[in-house]
Amino acid sequence: MAELFRRIDEAPSKEDRADAEARTVETILRIWSHRTALPRGYPPALREDALKVLSDLRPSNNPFDLFRRSGNVWDAAAKRLFDTLNRLTIALLVIRLPDPPNEDHPVVAHLDPDEQRIIAALRDRSALIRPRSDGASDNEDPRDIAIGLTDDLMETIVQLKSALESR
Repeated sequence: MAELFRRIDEAPSKEDRADAEARTVETILRIWSHRTALPRGYPPALREDALKVLSDLRPSNNPFDLFRRSGNVWDAAAKRLFDTLNRLTIALLVIRLPDPPNEDHPVVAHLDPDEQRIIAALRDRSALIRPRSDGASDNEDPRDIAIGLTDDLMETIVQLKSALESR
């Protein structure tokens, strides 16, 4: 690696420097593509933990789905509360993420298939937060979605409180 960087620094012309930089980038990316073989150089457990959190937050994991046919206002409000709070949690996490690289970015070709799918999913952040049936437009700003979800959450909490108090 040091030799590659030395060639960049000592390149006699702009063309030679650009060629040396391209070779250095390609070498770094080839090394990176083998990162899973490194005992401490790659944290696959962190990726798995992140995927588990996102999986746990899926609306399909709503425990109040069991009571969806009860007709009880309390159950309906609890179901909405779980769903809205999960979506708000996802929105707040998505807001903190950096912009994902475009599919033609050189590093994407060196990611494993799971990582490439994650990057592709992150390009349409609004779809991670809301289903299209909720009226979300393509690439709606996650902050705007979070604000709407916060409003929905507050309304649902008021409804749930009222239902609890009426029992």
